[in-house]
Amino acid sequence: MSRKKDEALFGKANEEYFFQAFSKRPRDAPEWFVSMRRATKREDRNGFDAFLLTTNVGEIPIQIKSSTQGIIRFFSKRKGNPAILIVAVAGVNPEGMRKKVFELVEKRRWELLAVQ
Repeated sequence: MSRKKDEALFGKANEEYFFQAFSKRPRDAPEWFVSMRRATKREDRNGFDAFLLTTNVGEIPIQIKSSTQGIIRFFSKRKGNPAILIVAVAGVNPEGMRKKVFELVEKRRWELLAVQ
């Protein structure tokens, strides 16, 4: 199997792990968290993998990567993309991953609330 194909399979597995971590409302979810949804094919082509729905600022786009290198490559190709980037690796503590997502979204929420 080619390296590119291996990386794609690894990435898909990590995305599935990410969505599994949000499949039910987490007990550790902040009060503003409503749900997490997968991006549509069109949204995915625009650089989004997921959207976190909030109670007061709508949907926050998220891009899921398997490594810090993936984040660097994404930024170099898609400057100005508003997605929050998160590293998700299958088998890593889902609570820790959710905590990081909630921290990043909380920061973005405050930025969005400041301009409303």
